[in-house]
Parts: sequence; C-alpha cells; structure tokens
Amino acid sequence: MFITIDGCDGCGKTTQQIRLGKWLQSKGRDTVLCRDPGGTTLGNKIREIVLGGNIKNFDNKNITKNKIYNNGNNDGKFQDEMLNDNISDKSNKLNVSDKGSDNYGENIHICNVAEMLLFMASRSQLVNEIIYPAIMSGKDVISDRFLISNIVYQGYAGGVSIEAIEFIGEIATSGIKPDLGIILDIPYEVSVKRMNNRLKDRIESKGEKYHKSVCDGFLDYAKKNPHYAVIDASPAADVVELAIRQAVETKINYENL
Repeated sequence: MFITIDGCDGCGKTTQQIRLGKWLQSKGRDTVLCRDPGGTTLGNKIREIVLGGNIKNFDNKNITKNKIYNNGNNDGKFQDEMLNDNISDKSNKLNVSDKGSDNYGENIHICNVAEMLLFMASRSQLVNEIIYPAIMSGKDVISDRFLISNIVYQGYAGGVSIEAIEFIGEIATSGIKPDLGIILDIPYEVSVKRMNNRLKDRIESKGEKYHKSVCDGFLDYAKKNPHYAVIDASPAADVVELAIRQAVETKINYENL
C-alpha cells in the first residue's frame, strides 16, 4: 500500500508518518518511510536548493525502539515522544529512506515554475529509486508529502497551472498514485501558532496570503479526488493518530474484500 501524508505547515504530518509506520509494522507489515522532496542523494541536493535557509535535519536512520529518528536540534520534544513510544516487536526495523542530511543553505530567488520543476525532479528520483521498488516488493510506503503538495503550493498558492502540474506530475511519478492520501487539516491560525517556535525554511517563510491559499487548496483538491481522506489535525497527536489508523484500516479492509 502506498500512503501519502500532506497538509499545510505545522499540521504534524512528520509526527504522524512515524506513528503510522510503527503501527503498521506492529501489524506485521513491512513499511518504508520517505520524504518528498528528499529521500535520495539527488533529492537531498535539490531539497537544499529549493528549501534553502533553515531546514530540518533528517538523517538516514532505521527506526528502532532505541534509535528512532535524528531530527537535529529543532524538534527535541518530537524525538523524546518517539523514543517513549514502544514497538511491540523489538526485532523489527522501520526503514526510513534518506541519504544524507539537510544543511543550512542560502536563500536564493526561485520562480514558482522552477520551484515546481525542482520538486518534480526530486520526486521522479524518489519514485524510481525508493517508492516503486518498495511497492513492487510488497512493502507499504508512507511518504511525507507527494504530488498534491506541488499542486497546492505552486498551483493554488503560487499561480502555476494546476493542469500543467498534473501533466508533469504524471511523467515524474510514472503514473504512481497513492492508494490513500491523508490530508491533515488545521486552520491557518493554528498553523501560524505551531510554526512560531521553529526555524522556517524558504517556503515556510512565505506570507499570510500564500499560506492561507495553501490551507484552502488542500481541502479543495481533496474534495475533487476521492482517494484523499481529510483528517482534523487540530486535536492532540494521539487523537489524530487514531483517526489516521481508522482511515488506513478502512482502506486495508476494503482491499481485502
């Protein structure tokens, strides 16, 4: 099963990606985590360019009970939370696809079309190198962002033709689409509050109008595409986690009919 988790900045998608992966693993499902952009050597180079400025560390680690996630100094609470979240089978490892880590890079001007194409290049490599091989080997894949983020950030908010993004995305992904796309929905005001105490990358630093369009864009696009499930991400992480599990269980049960 291929699952993507998207949403506006501060929605908690990375936290929920880890939790969902560990839960699927506890059910005996071999699971791979990846992020978009990133996840490959080429992808991480592109990530440094397109995000620039202050971007979070995400080293290549297997997730185990004692060494779960290396996310640098920006989000220690998340690391502690994950370390205290036990895995029932200590022998299992949850694979995190990433090679290298983010560095602090300089902010450069990138127009919206170039930004979109850079994301597409990273995604194409991620699909070819990580996602497609994992799916073909029978593994579950959970991606922290995927094509819908391009459509929303550069399309709805950036003004690039959504039809053009979808067309290029079809090529970049080789037609691979998520079996289930999870959209974590929070109001813009909640996003701002959650982002206040963290360093922001180049895109996170864009203005209010842009990010309000992002929040609205995810909801609008999800309504038009039935394989997306919108989940309220305003409550506590445990509540959101249970809602995501229910959506995934429903999908699994449907596929097993």
